[in-house]
Amino acid sequence: LFRSAFTAKIPGLLTVPPRGYEFVKEIAPEPGDLLLPKNQASAFFGTPLASHLVQMGVDTVVVVGCTTSGCVRGTAVDANAYNYKVVVPEDAVYDRSPTSHAVNLFDLAHKYADVITVDETVALMPK
Repeated sequence: LFRSAFTAKIPGLLTVPPRGYEFVKEIAPEPGDLLLPKNQASAFFGTPLASHLVQMGVDTVVVVGCTTSGCVRGTAVDANAYNYKVVVPEDAVYDRSPTSHAVNLFDLAHKYADVITVDETVALMPK
């Protein structure tokens, strides 16, 4: 089993049972959705995500998930570095520490992303 520096710090990632990777019904992928496995905190690092977004003409990235201080932050910072407008719905991200969650949302909002609610994010999307 391949152990990267990332999985070496978080060895539990290698022992998550398959059920832990299943999508809940409300956000399950639909036919035609693109799924890109990632092995690092950022969804951009080591994946073809940026190429797909360019091909699709995307200008805004909405980052959700966990953890706020890890994968969410890494993806948001990289999206900003690629010059995407970045939105982080604060009620669609999570961190194991409320303090870390709050500090990272504060920092993201002041440097890299618009941190708003899910309802505000949905209202920005084309109808």
